Amino acid sequence: MGYYPLYLLAQCAFAPVFVFADVTYNGPIATAWHGLLTTTLSQAWFPAHAELWNAPTWFLSALTFATVCLPFALPAIASWRKKGLKRAMWILTAVSVLAKVAYSYDTNGWFFMEGTMSPKSHPSWLFWNSIRFSPFAALVEILIGCVAARLVMVKECKAEDDPDGVGASDAAKLVLGGSNGLAAQSPAIPALGMAIVIVARAFGWLTLNDALTRGLIFIPLFTAFVMRVHRQTVYADLPNANRPGYNSFSKALGAKWLTYLGAISFPIYILHGPIGQIFYKRVVAQKLWGKVFTADPWFFPVYLAIVLVAAALTHELFMKNKDVQGWFQAKGRELAAAF
Repeated sequence: MGYYPLYLLAQCAFAPVFVFADVTYNGPIATAWHGLLTTTLSQAWFPAHAELWNAPTWFLSALTFATVCLPFALPAIASWRKKGLKRAMWILTAVSVLAKVAYSYDTNGWFFMEGTMSPKSHPSWLFWNSIRFSPFAALVEILIGCVAARLVMVKECKAEDDPDGVGASDAAKLVLGGSNGLAAQSPAIPALGMAIVIVARAFGWLTLNDALTRGLIFIPLFTAFVMRVHRQTVYADLPNANRPGYNSFSKALGAKWLTYLGAISFPIYILHGPIGQIFYKRVVAQKLWGKVFTADPWFFPVYLAIVLVAAALTHELFMKNKDVQGWFQAKGRELAAAF
């Protein structure tokens, strides 16, 4: 749980913001309970309260459950050959999609745009939240990623080392990992697909509900993307690393400014919500500034700049601090040993 130290730092640093808003709306007893849920990363188990305090971190709550389960699942995945991995990929994807189909069917919400719907216009927000925030659903999706990673590894084995398997190209095709031909191998293709999905959702051109869009389109595209990045890096970038003028999509992803943005992406994820509450959450912003900054569209770029600067400082002063990280790692080992 290498993500917990920064999560805990944000939990403590912004506690006055979280507690003030929670006490105002829910009272001190509920606030204390909410503090316990969020500090122990248990909030995702409560569909109506998964977005308590620092809303985006509900996924860390679900991820914690998956992290606890992975040591029991990974040995089995590591032992499977191509045929077993292919079967697992199909089954896990089917389980993931089935839950989303059930939600769509029972609510007749095949074409809901949940992000823009008012609270009273949805027939069952709790049902939607139970699908959206479910730790079990997160575990299934993470296992899809584990199987894809293993599939990339075993498809590099020789046929005689995997007599019960199938051809490497066939194994890759099942998760869109690439086959012969530039278009079939390039990670730029699924990356473009993901961008198109995001834009189409933003403009209302793709009206399939959020759950099905994620399960049927986005997750397969992302799986294909990471598999193809691996394939291009190993089989094209590394052999041609010293060739003058050589470029590729995967190599472009290694640009220093992109890798630094990747390094601060987790602090951005953790901090953008609490910082946003200071300026945009009505009860907090009204108390601090006497207004809510939604009335000032010009301020939004300023908010983004504040988040970037805060994330960069957090990365440099906290994430890269070996003493701090070493202390948390030592405490983590002690806790693991206790259980």
